[in-house]
Formats: sequence, structure tokens, C-alpha cells
Amino acid sequence: MAGKRTDYLSWDEYFMSIVSLASLRSVYSSSGACLVDSENRILSIGCNQAPYSVYDKIAGGLSNYVLRPVSNTLFTFKGRRSEFQGGTIYLSDFPSIEDARNLAQAKLQKIVYLKDIPESDDKEIANIILDAANVERVPYIKDYPEEEYSEFLVEFQSLLKKYLKKSDGPLSAEEYYMGIAVLSALRSKDPSTQVGACLVDENGRVISVGYNGATYGMSDDLIPWHSNGEQTGIKKDVKDHYVVHAEMNVLDNYRGQQDDLNRMKLYLTFSPCGPCTERLSIVPPKEIVWLRTYEKINLSDYARWFSKTETSYHAYNPEIKWDKPSYKEFFDETTKVIKKNIGKPGKMI
Repeated sequence: MAGKRTDYLSWDEYFMSIVSLASLRSVYSSSGACLVDSENRILSIGCNQAPYSVYDKIAGGLSNYVLRPVSNTLFTFKGRRSEFQGGTIYLSDFPSIEDARNLAQAKLQKIVYLKDIPESDDKEIANIILDAANVERVPYIKDYPEEEYSEFLVEFQSLLKKYLKKSDGPLSAEEYYMGIAVLSALRSKDPSTQVGACLVDENGRVISVGYNGATYGMSDDLIPWHSNGEQTGIKKDVKDHYVVHAEMNVLDNYRGQQDDLNRMKLYLTFSPCGPCTERLSIVPPKEIVWLRTYEKINLSDYARWFSKTETSYHAYNPEIKWDKPSYKEFFDETTKVIKKNIGKPGKMI
């Protein structure tokens, strides 16, 4: 059926935009990584950062404690390493020798990188290792200049600070997590409302992401996106019967123990509806934060569902009134910046 949103991010644009967002959280150099399984589910995200075990104990973030994005992505994954097999890792930079060893051991199928490096002994060794492990290397954009990436990151951060600002200076953790929810929402094909979700554990690791989309196995083209069944009375023409909300998807994509959810924080671009609140109340997250408040739900409903829990819930920026036009403006601007910089016609391979 016709009517789905046409300017959504492609999978490649989505994953590389996540890499770019992670790059903004890096220390010392702007580099990021995003690990994806064979079904396009994000498993782990990494940047240049110290290990979680010492992150808060290092005064000034000494450079000799910083791990590369590949190491952070692979070694902080909270799941079984067997899930790496057949997967793809998106990188801001061509892998180093150390990266190549780790990626070969992970038994990945493909590496997609944004910035290449000149021919050198190190690159040759990395390629020998990856060839032996049958890991494909694919340049995301041919001959992408490093200065162009730096300019993109400046523009990207400026945009996020404009709409999500929590502090001055570098991108904060809160801005980063809500940014991931926003980027996830841009994958949605729903022309009416795009919603994204990001689940974060007690150590600050992104555990799961989701957006509102078709049920598993169903083509987006089969959904009546411009739903008119409510008016005609034809039940099969109501899109809500086929769409899974972002909150449901982020929980369904989560691979850990359900009981661990009560130590986690959930970032949403839209506050939960009734059925999603019911689902969240079963093993509720420690905290739920949303960008825009759903007008059709009364906050007393949250109090009712979470009254017996320790869950806190609130708007990301309570002083800002996010209405539909401002929400759309933010999402349209973000899509435009991403498409302009890492989705250029003629440069994609």
C-alpha cells in the first residue's frame, strides 16, 4: 500500500549516523563504531573512551586508559559473542591491526568504514588478518575526506545542542542517549509520527534501541500508512493493527535478563501510550525520560501503573513545550543534515 514516509534513513545512513553520534562522545579523537547483527539489530555502540570499570576514577581522562571504539564495542557487549557471527560493524575509521585481530576473532561478516587510510605496512597487515577470516571490507563513501567528516560533526553537534541542550561544552551523556532515540525514530516509515527508543544500563551502555514500525516479517509496503479505516469502518485499513510501538520494539530487541530492566533508563522521543505503559510496568525501568508528551494520556495513568515501583518518569526538558510542528522541525533538520553529509547521491557505493 502507498503512503509510507519516503525520507526515512536507510539502514546504512542510520548505522553510520549512530557511529557519528558516538564520535561526538569520544575523547582525544572523533571515532565511533556500531555493531549490527545479521537482522540489522544494533548489538553495541562504542567510541574512544576509558573502560567502565575505571571511567569515573580517572582525573582528566588520561589518554593511556582510553580504548578504541572497536574494543569498546566488542568487549562491552552484554550478551553472547555468538551473536556477532554474520554481523556487520560500521566504523568511522579503517581498522587498525589491533582492531583487525579483534574483528577477526568476533567472526564478523563485514566491515563498513567511512574514512580510509593511505597504504602502509599497518594497513597491509590488517588486510591480511581480515582476508584470512573472510571479513569483507566496504568503504561507505568513496574517498571521504577527514576534514569533511570533522565539519559534519561540528554541524551535527550544533544541531543536537540546539534542540537537546543539557549542558555547555561537549555532548553530554543525556544528549547522546536522547540523540540515539531521535536517530532511531528517523528509521520509522510512519508519515504521521516517528518515535524512537534507547535503553541504557546502569553503566551507561546502550543495551537496546527501537522505533515504531511493522511487525516482524511484514513488509512496510503492506501497511496502510495513511490509515482511513477509522472513517470507513474497514478494520484491515487501520494502521495501528500492524505497527509495533518503539517501546515494545526496544524491549523485544533487549537480550538480557528481564529482571535487570529495573536498573536501566529508557529514553523515548514520545511519552508512552496506555498499552506500552502496561508493558513497561511489568518489569519497569528505573527511569523513563521522554522528549514530547503524548497529549492523549493523563500523567495520572503513569502514577497508577508505576505506583508500586520505584520508577521515576519525566519529560527530558520539562520547560520546553514540544508540539507537533517543533517535533517535526527537529526531525526534518536532523534528516537533512545526515542526508547531506553521509547520504550524498552519487557518493554512495
